[in-house]
Amino acid sequence: MSNITYTAFGNTIKTIEPQPAEVTVFPVVSKKIPGSGKKKGTASTAEPIRDLETLKAMRKFFLDEAEKSENQSKKISALRNHLLFVIGLNFGLRISDILSLTWKDLQADKLIVREKKTGKFNTRFLTDDIKQALEKYKAVLAEYNINPLPEEKVFDMTKQNVIKTLKRAAVKCNFTENIGTHTMRKTFAYWYLMNHKNDSRAATVLQAMFNHSDGKITMKYAGITEDENRAIFEDMGSFYANVDNGNVKVYDDKITVSHSRMEELLRYAYTLGKETTDFNTDVDNLETLKSMLSDLQI
Repeated sequence: MSNITYTAFGNTIKTIEPQPAEVTVFPVVSKKIPGSGKKKGTASTAEPIRDLETLKAMRKFFLDEAEKSENQSKKISALRNHLLFVIGLNFGLRISDILSLTWKDLQADKLIVREKKTGKFNTRFLTDDIKQALEKYKAVLAEYNINPLPEEKVFDMTKQNVIKTLKRAAVKCNFTENIGTHTMRKTFAYWYLMNHKNDSRAATVLQAMFNHSDGKITMKYAGITEDENRAIFEDMGSFYANVDNGNVKVYDDKITVSHSRMEELLRYAYTLGKETTDFNTDVDNLETLKSMLSDLQI
């Protein structure tokens, strides 16, 4: 860096050798925001509810609020929030699509949603879980002589209202991860995959349902039959009912086997199937096959 020379009327007054500037770097202090699971200085990414006890508590939270409240407005809001949360868990829709639902949309067992983000059409089926939450909300509205029109939206809320509501529930239910409107959608995806670990198509089915594309795999929603789609939503509705009843079994059993060992096992089973043998020989063969299978378990 060159010296700096100051002159006046052609005469040199002072020559200064420049010094490197001092820069003070202040460390970013990571502070947890109470109740949000978020830390200052970190990106906020909504997480699914992975813990079953927390999921059960969150599902009960708004119902408990409604039961304890003697205030008309608060009771209505609590059951509205419960319905929104249940729909989010069962439908796996983006919040913009949930907030666009009208009372007419929820009159039939099946509805076709045009996604605001993608413009694509998606089919959803009302589960018993949703129907029960819907009846509770309709009952409290009728109790106070509120009769919404079919064209009216079910949820008189903004996205910011929903976020605030979910964060309040998260604090009370000790959910310490980042929570946002995508938490409901991600929880749907997480538990669908957890309950279908042994289904090789589960991830592909979910990708198609969510209208996700990654450039390598293109799966149109039309590739899923309506019966398969209906079964998915009925399955998820039953799962949430079991969560409430404390009767959930997550299948995490698996076996690891080499290609050659599996080939040997299949060849042996095929041979047994072809042979015509007496009863005693069948029993011996079955015991041998069972022994081979038990050797594969880990």
